Amino acid sequence: MSANPPSRRIILCCHASAYGSRVLADLIARIGPDSVVAVVVSTRIRYERGNALRDILSIVRTSGIRYACYLLAITTLFDFYAHWRRSSNRYSLSSVARQCEKHRLPLFKTKNINSEQGRQFIQQQVGAQDTILLTAMFNQKLSISVLSLPQLFCVNLHPGQLPQYRGVDPVLMACYEKQAYLEMTLHQTAAELDEGHVFRSKKIAVDPSASLFAQQLQLFAVGADIFMQWLSDNASQDLRAVLASGKPQSGKPAYHSWPKKNQVAGLDKLITLADFKEFF
Repeated sequence: MSANPPSRRIILCCHASAYGSRVLADLIARIGPDSVVAVVVSTRIRYERGNALRDILSIVRTSGIRYACYLLAITTLFDFYAHWRRSSNRYSLSSVARQCEKHRLPLFKTKNINSEQGRQFIQQQVGAQDTILLTAMFNQKLSISVLSLPQLFCVNLHPGQLPQYRGVDPVLMACYEKQAYLEMTLHQTAAELDEGHVFRSKKIAVDPSASLFAQQLQLFAVGADIFMQWLSDNASQDLRAVLASGKPQSGKPAYHSWPKKNQVAGLDKLITLADFKEFF
């Protein structure tokens, strides 16, 4: 594999989180900050029009306080701490905002990427050049009005096997159902969540001794790698032809919404003290 995949223009859409930071850091390290032309960060917790407190209470009611605390740790706490720390351990990631500041990348924060302001921001970054919009841990559905923007090509990194593990937290569901492998899938973004033709995927073995956080972080690193391998393998191809080469999803579709309390309880480790020791 090429150490530096040929340049493509990329807009990354993610959540301010450990996983979003992992993908952005890997993109910048491998293909350079000049290829990442902008970043869109979702500020939504659960609902577009929900406020923070109502959204958090809704998550607690559905998934329990343990899962809500896990989400708080990998998003808000990570984002705050990673913006200021200085460390060289394996979880040493700067926040998305700090990476954008360091590399002078345009950053747009929004609860609704499909708003007029969201579409205008994306159009400004695309200009007249073919651009890939990559979503990774982005909790918003792209509308047809965004997906059909001229010269914009939308793909998604989904941390689950498709179509069997569509939904909110496929890694948790796969671990709850005692699967032997986790899978990261790169697929074309469609109007419906987690649909669209698949370009490639990669499996990793489930580690029963590892936390949900550690396995998700590893899986998003795998996702960044298969995305860059996909870029490298199709460096000389027109993006229209590349997107047309995807394969339909095969198998029985299953959409898993927010995990239930009993499903969360089925996992021993969401994020551990050992994770916190290295992480913070």
